[in-house]
Amino acid sequence: TAVNAKNSADPDYARKHGLPIPVRTAPVTEGEFDTVIGATGVAVAAETAEIRIGPSRNISVNNPVSELRIQKVLVREGDRVAQDQLLFQLDDTVSRQIVKQNEIALATARAELDQIQEAARLNQNIRQLDVNTARAGLAYRKADLENRTEFWDIAKKLIKTQAITQLEYFQAQALFIQAQFEKTNADNHLQRAEDAIKVGELSDKKDISRARDNVQRMEIDLSVAQREVDRCKVKSPLAGYVGKVSPVAGSIVGIHDVLTHVYQTDPIHVRVDFPQERLDDIHVGMKAEVIFDGFPRETFTGTVARLSPLVDPNTRILPVVVELSNPNNRLKPGISAFVRIRSVRKATAVPAISILNNNGRTMVFRVEDGRARLTEIRTGQLIENGVMEVRHGLKAGDEVVIFHNFYRHSGELSTHNCYLHDNDRVDPDWRKWARRG
Repeated sequence: TAVNAKNSADPDYARKHGLPIPVRTAPVTEGEFDTVIGATGVAVAAETAEIRIGPSRNISVNNPVSELRIQKVLVREGDRVAQDQLLFQLDDTVSRQIVKQNEIALATARAELDQIQEAARLNQNIRQLDVNTARAGLAYRKADLENRTEFWDIAKKLIKTQAITQLEYFQAQALFIQAQFEKTNADNHLQRAEDAIKVGELSDKKDISRARDNVQRMEIDLSVAQREVDRCKVKSPLAGYVGKVSPVAGSIVGIHDVLTHVYQTDPIHVRVDFPQERLDDIHVGMKAEVIFDGFPRETFTGTVARLSPLVDPNTRILPVVVELSNPNNRLKPGISAFVRIRSVRKATAVPAISILNNNGRTMVFRVEDGRARLTEIRTGQLIENGVMEVRHGLKAGDEVVIFHNFYRHSGELSTHNCYLHDNDRVDPDWRKWARRG
């Protein structure tokens, strides 16, 4: 009846008489939700080149600084420069003299290499000629030994019959021994000539190798010297805008002095710090909307270019880089901005009004078998239109009680301020409560 409905709408009366308390419930839903992640950031150059001379082979902290005199300054602060554009010209007098010296040294080394190679070719021909001569001499000595051996054999037979005198016999023997000796000398001569070819080839190769190494050293020295001349032309490594220019023509600069900076501002980057809870919501390639303080009525579109691999353990933030096109250099590094990233994510959600606090614990009343069960949950982010993400404690299809009708003091969302108790009987037909009175 209307009276029972009215009385049961009073939680204390309903609880005392065992009546269900009429409540309004809402379902736990699961689906894809549009979320907007926002954070402040600051614009920075996409790339920054620090222009300095730096040490080299011929320019070091121990050498005179006369080589570091600025001859010409070709840019001013704010100039737009192309990649490899000349910014500063250093005095290259000493470097050019070193190049000339190395050119002379290289020409001398190449001439010496040519001479050694020609000498090696001639020496090889001479050694080969000596081998040929030794072979011819050995052939002659072999034939002579054969003749002397035959004559000696005849003499040994004739001496037995006394057909020759003792003098003739000893002469034949002496000629035979001499032929053996000459043949041995011819063998040794040929061996020495053949060995000389092998040894000579090795010696020639060493001489040629040393000469070639010397040429290579001279070529390297010349290349280094030429690079030193090129280093006197200080160029921009990237396209961009010139920052403050420190030196003037005629000034002396150190090898570690910063001459200027070149800032690449197209594209331009915005560095944003997002809370670590948004790790799953941000990905490289996502579109981002950026509003700069200098252009409050204009929204720029960019893309998430990089995510830091680390979360700052102190601030618990994730650094993110958003990249924007900036062809006319309207956007300047240093300008502050607000960045919004829209994402679609699958989540379980409940109305935020159903969530209350119980001594620091996040709770809801879940309706189960006609009773309100006080259930602890773990929430995520506020998704949209008063809907809160639930990461643990509820599932899609559960019913939760909406509490805006049962607070002793409005605005304080806590179990201490709620008429409803854990395990109370409830009636989801909230219209009965609405008809009371």
